[in-house]
Parts: sequence; C-alpha cells; structure tokens
Amino acid sequence: MTSVYIGTSGWSYDWNLGKSLDWYATESQLNAIELNMSFYRFPYPNMVRSWATKGKNLAWVVKVHRSITHYQKLNRTAVAGFQRFKTLFAPLEELIHYYLLQLPPSFTDLNTLERFIEETGSKKLAVEFRHPTLFSNECIDWGKKHGVLLVSIDAPQLPRTLMSQTVIYERIHGRTGWYSHDYSDQELQEIQTRILRNNPKTVYVFFNNNHAMLQNAMRMNHLLRQKQ
Repeated sequence: MTSVYIGTSGWSYDWNLGKSLDWYATESQLNAIELNMSFYRFPYPNMVRSWATKGKNLAWVVKVHRSITHYQKLNRTAVAGFQRFKTLFAPLEELIHYYLLQLPPSFTDLNTLERFIEETGSKKLAVEFRHPTLFSNECIDWGKKHGVLLVSIDAPQLPRTLMSQTVIYERIHGRTGWYSHDYSDQELQEIQTRILRNNPKTVYVFFNNNHAMLQNAMRMNHLLRQKQ
C-alpha cells in the first residue's frame, strides 16, 4: 500500500477559518504541511516549539532559507548556514520528513549540489529544480545514483516530468499562472494518474496555488486514497 501525504504550502491563507496551525491540523483533513515562511525568514525558537506541539500529527517539510539556495547558491558558506538553519528546527526534527531545497532558475551545477549534499550529510533533502534543462532522464539518473529525492512539479512553462519513482514528491504551483490556478477535476485526475503509474511506495503532494490550495488538496487526497 502506498503511503500518502497531502498538504498545502503554508497555512496562513484566507481559507484557514481559524487563522492558525491548530485549525489546519484538526480541520483541514490533510496529514502534511510544507513550511514556506522559512524560505523568507528564520523562525524564532518559540515558534518552532509551538509548531512541534500543535502540528505533532502532521508530516512536515521545511523549505530551506533562500540565503542558502539563492544567495550563496550552495557554496561552502551555505553548508554552515544550513547546519545553523537545521539546528533551529531541532524541536521539530522528529516530524520533519524532508528539508526542501528550491533552487533558483539559474542553477544548473549538479557538482555543486552533490558537494553540498555530501558536506551537510543530510539524508532528508528534497531538491526542486527550476531550470527547464534539468527535468531530464540524465538528472533523474543522477538523483537515483546519489540517493537524492528530486521534486516533480506542475507549473507554467516547465516540464511535468516525474523525477522519481519509489518516493514521489510533487509540488503543485499552477498552470495558467504561478500560484493562482484552480485545478479542475480532470487536471487533478491527470496528476493522480501520473503519480500512481509506477506504483510508488510513498507519495507527497503539496499545493502552492494560494486561494485554491485547500480545496484542491482535499480533492487530491480523496483521489489518491481511493486507489489504495
């Protein structure tokens, strides 16, 4: 049986009727969350402790701060920065399934990525490319060789290539526009079919399309679980 984790990229949106992680954890019917605010700022320790308590029944993915991925671009300074970043999340560590490295569209250097992964020693890194040439069979093979989970995406003007098989991590950004598309049932079923085609062991799907996040995620949750 496939393990399924479905969530949204953050919880501070208008659809959150309680305006809180508490509401998301108890009322959304979802079992995972992708923390995106950590891309923009380092959280205070008391925030992380609070999340660990309120989100104790959720599978977490934490997006790595942009200073590491976009400014330092995984250089040796970034390795130390990642270790400091990770230390902040120690209270949440047992709940964290992955740390998400969203790389900038300009990034194509797999050697630098490989070195960063080796030097951090982390076994919990998921990597999202944004350069179109990296959605290739060569990169898929690279990910398998190095044991790196490559993120598949559904987004405007980028290939909808399935980047992994045994464990699939899919980020849903939009089609007619970034972060604003409300997926039709047919589109969601197409994604479901693509994900389940290779009978994966574990699936993560996170919706990053703002106002339609919750509705689309709940529907995808139903579509994936009805096939189990």
